[in-house]
Amino acid sequence: MDAIDIEPEFTESACAECGKTFCRPIFRFDGKEYLRISRCSRCTERHAEEIRCAEEEERRARRVLQWNEAIPPLYRENDPNRLNPRAREVAERFDYQQDKGIFLHGDFRKGKTRCAFLILRKAHDQGRSIMMMRSIDFAKHCATQFADNKDIQRDSQRLLDRCKSVGVLLLDDLGKEKITERVETTLFDVIDDRISRAKPMLITSNFDLNSLAKRMSSDQGPAIIGRIIEFCHIVEL
Repeated sequence: MDAIDIEPEFTESACAECGKTFCRPIFRFDGKEYLRISRCSRCTERHAEEIRCAEEEERRARRVLQWNEAIPPLYRENDPNRLNPRAREVAERFDYQQDKGIFLHGDFRKGKTRCAFLILRKAHDQGRSIMMMRSIDFAKHCATQFADNKDIQRDSQRLLDRCKSVGVLLLDDLGKEKITERVETTLFDVIDDRISRAKPMLITSNFDLNSLAKRMSSDQGPAIIGRIIEFCHIVEL
């Protein structure tokens, strides 16, 4: 069907908002008026800007809500000045957009978790989906994904699946949990799946990779450590 070219007529009208007279186009088809314009160009632009501002405020509020739902209260407002200079530098310079993630290790109270949360916040502010999972919770879900209770089983499987699919995942305090065969199998599956999807992973641990390997089995441990080396920048704090 050929397009119908409708030539507008023009008439002077009072703007519905400011009351000033403007030249209003009138579009008619088959005797009926369509696309009735009631605002002058200045009021139309102002109205469009108000809509854009309202949409941006809605997006901002939604991002705040998503952040608060994903992050524990202690880390929601994470002041970079509370970090030691080394941790702050790592957080500021790390580029989460690259395929590789980061493995942060070091002694207690070196700022590993706060550093990771600052990196996670940058990803969130740029619109990427995020998730934080404590390693002890990860281990719990590895066990309860096979629970007799179907609701518990479903919730655990959903969270473990999200560990694979989320844009940026933070696994906090790796090695603090009891690393069972089931934890090893699921951890390898998550890391390997994220590598295949080019999705970065942030990992914190009190253990370096050699110490972490000793806490794992000789069967699966080397494969997990190998994937972390391949997938992450290794940074000591």
